Amino acid sequence: MLVCYLFKLPAMKKNIIIKTILAAVVLTGSLSSYAQKRGSENAVVNKGNVIANIGAGVGNDYYDSRNAFGTKAAIEYGLGNAGPGVITIGLETGSSFSNTSDVSLRNDFRARTFVVALRSAWHSSWNVRNLDTYGGIAGGVGFRHYEFNNGNHTSESDLIPAFGVFIGASYFFSSNVGFNVEVGRDITLAQVGLVFKLR
Repeated sequence: MLVCYLFKLPAMKKNIIIKTILAAVVLTGSLSSYAQKRGSENAVVNKGNVIANIGAGVGNDYYDSRNAFGTKAAIEYGLGNAGPGVITIGLETGSSFSNTSDVSLRNDFRARTFVVALRSAWHSSWNVRNLDTYGGIAGGVGFRHYEFNNGNHTSESDLIPAFGVFIGASYFFSSNVGFNVEVGRDITLAQVGLVFKLR
């Protein structure tokens, strides 16, 4: 459609539009190259790196029980460059423990969910020394067990889909070890911990 439109234009206008499109393409390529260069100057995570993090915090309430404690560990491999950052792929696993009790109503509810999932993230340092920021998605399966006791004891187990989104930041205080903070809707909703650069 654009080609047909260009053929109908006068020669002068056609030249201006073609030159503008070419200039935009060149500028976009230049900016992308510049962003990659800037992103790699102080990048903590690069293609081929292996990083792992472990943390604890507020767990995902997979059974809407509100009070949840969670732990999560993840390992990622730097797959390739993408703009000023790096795409990683890896695995994550963790557990969320929930409980709700009301002594006056004699209600006692407990749930625990163990999750194994694939994850992928985009990492960038934004040219800040020792900093790594990232955002990503996860998908896997959760093994959930819950118990309810209000005078009659009920106990069940089931398998649930476990999908997540997250953002995080790490600050490396040495070449291979750093602090990590991650938030989102994943195995944990918010966690703090450590990150390790294994390769």
